[in-house]
Amino acid sequence: MKLIKIMLPVIALWAVGTAWANDDKTNNLDDENRNYYDACVNNNKASACRELAYLLLGRGGEANAPKVVTYIEKACNLNDAESCNNIGFLYMTGNIVKQDYIKANTYYEKACNLNDGNGCHNLGYLYDSGKGVKQDYSKANIYYEKACNLNYGGGCHNLGHSYQNGLGVKQDYKKAKSYYEKACNLDEGIGCNNLGMFYKNGLGLRQNMNVAASYFEKGCNLKNDIACGNLGELYEKGDGVRQNKTTAKEYYGKVCDLGNQKGCDAYRKLNEQGY
Repeated sequence: MKLIKIMLPVIALWAVGTAWANDDKTNNLDDENRNYYDACVNNNKASACRELAYLLLGRGGEANAPKVVTYIEKACNLNDAESCNNIGFLYMTGNIVKQDYIKANTYYEKACNLNDGNGCHNLGYLYDSGKGVKQDYSKANIYYEKACNLNYGGGCHNLGHSYQNGLGVKQDYKKAKSYYEKACNLDEGIGCNNLGMFYKNGLGLRQNMNVAASYFEKGCNLKNDIACGNLGELYEKGDGVRQNKTTAKEYYGKVCDLGNQKGCDAYRKLNEQGY
């Protein structure tokens, strides 16, 4: 099985709180949720508005969409950076609201201005992919760099990808490696995988299959399917590690469990061979 480096945008996943048992009218809430409601509605506390939105989303996002949007927008208007990023995510994906890349851009920009690394990264992704804005790799890299400087691993990874492929910047393997390394140190699994690919293929450095294997292993432990597949391939072929097709099958199984059909196919192939 051949698994190669890919670019993943690493977009924020919406955190979901525990569901409400009652409506958000104060006389029907338990004490904890009533406190959130009062703090948001009566005292303009941004974190409480955010928690209300999370709770309503957990209860049933589409049914509660207007309230979710109301509370998360209020939190954003109160300069809660996480909320600005999250409502941008809703508009970008069309999750419980009508998809609107322009609105997503506006909210991501505010999140980034509030120094939310994820928001800067997602804003960069919009410019990178040309969604709602004119595609502009140079501008995307500005936001990826800010995200990386804010220690958001996805930004470091995507900036490394830009330097590796000369997207909006002069191709520079040394800089690409540096950004992949920082992404990996920030536990961004795809960054570890790509760093492993640099050592596997000798891109701008001396080829070292042992080091490649160590980075693939870390990426796999961080649940990156590509890294698991690349490590499995090393074990299947005996590159940088002692050949062990049983171990290779185990890693292909992890790829499959992470939703990648190539891993399922590779697992089945070795299983049919008796491993």
